[in-house]
Amino acid sequence: TASVLELPLQHIEFLLVNETEAATLAETSEFDPDTLIQLLQNRFPHMKIVLTLGAEGAVYANQTEIIRQSAFPVTAIDSTGAGDTFTGYFLAGVARGASIQDCISEACKAASLSVTRNGAATSIPDRAQVLS
Repeated sequence: TASVLELPLQHIEFLLVNETEAATLAETSEFDPDTLIQLLQNRFPHMKIVLTLGAEGAVYANQTEIIRQSAFPVTAIDSTGAGDTFTGYFLAGVARGASIQDCISEACKAASLSVTRNGAATSIPDRAQVLS
């Protein structure tokens, strides 16, 4: 933790973390999403925070808004690569100029689809599958 907190974090625009990573950065043992978001915002007020919640979806927060996105209901087989899938789809949406709501929704859908398949890279759905 100390080594991460020594990095020039003031240069980060988006912080994408899961609950464990958020708790580590917030230096807490608390795993409540609202508490984690608040602690991270207090510590890093300039960041746009994306907190992934596994089967519960994800939360986006900045200084003016909070957007919650539920996961899409699926029968999970293998969660390997779901976080990477979420991150890739979210950042691709940001790069395309999509709204944050669209970015987080598409990322959650892609991650939900990825857990219905075995493997890491092989489980990542193509965009046509996500949009259908």
